[in-house]
Amino acid sequence: MCVCVTLQGSGAQQMSVPAHMAVTRNGFVYAVDHNNYRIVLLSPALNFVRVVVGREQLKWKPQRLWLDAAKSRLYVAVNVRVGDSTAGRVVVIGV
Repeated sequence: MCVCVTLQGSGAQQMSVPAHMAVTRNGFVYAVDHNNYRIVLLSPALNFVRVVVGREQLKWKPQRLWLDAAKSRLYVAVNVRVGDSTAGRVVVIGV
């Protein structure tokens, strides 16, 4: 079964290139919104709940994420292209 939640755009409840996700024990979904430079939280029914971390905090495009439910932390890998090179780092967010 495939459920599509992609609405191409930059509005508060729209996503542009969802790239990766992690699901909580309760069925909520953390999703990378690649082109909008943010991580969003979706309900178990895949409805928009809120922005977890935005462009101001990430600075670079999020690529992947990993949820450590035991420590209540979300690890987000972000990348930026500089000329012919790519730089990256991991941002840790308490959730």
